[in-house]
Amino acid sequence: MKTPVLLTIDTELVWRHYSAGLDIADVIQRSIDPAGVGLRYQLDLLGRHGLKACFFVDPMPALVLGRAAVRAIVAPILAAGQKVQLHLHPNWAGATLDDRRVAGGFKLNGCPPERQRALIAEAAANLLYEGRL
Repeated sequence: MKTPVLLTIDTELVWRHYSAGLDIADVIQRSIDPAGVGLRYQLDLLGRHGLKACFFVDPMPALVLGRAAVRAIVAPILAAGQKVQLHLHPNWAGATLDDRRVAGGFKLNGCPPERQRALIAEAAANLLYEGRL
């Protein structure tokens, strides 16, 4: 008997690269393809074995780094025939390129319910736009 397995992958632009002051291109590169075993490696490995996974993508960095930063994550996932779903860190909502300190909590449950709903709606809109889902 086969055991059903759901592969999920937390996929995001890494805050520590952003807060370290790296330029946007480096933030994207270090987040997406660290040491050659990042997103493209994972997509290739899944494809070679005929496996499907769900990539939970945080679209909130688009508020600070621009939509191209999130598109660099979403586009290859969808092109590989994999699934994309929402994941978000609220700290990006208050971040700016001028001040790279933590702009709020990293966890959604640290926000009041009204703020959680607003953040989820904003993140979903950005993810839907990027993924054309």
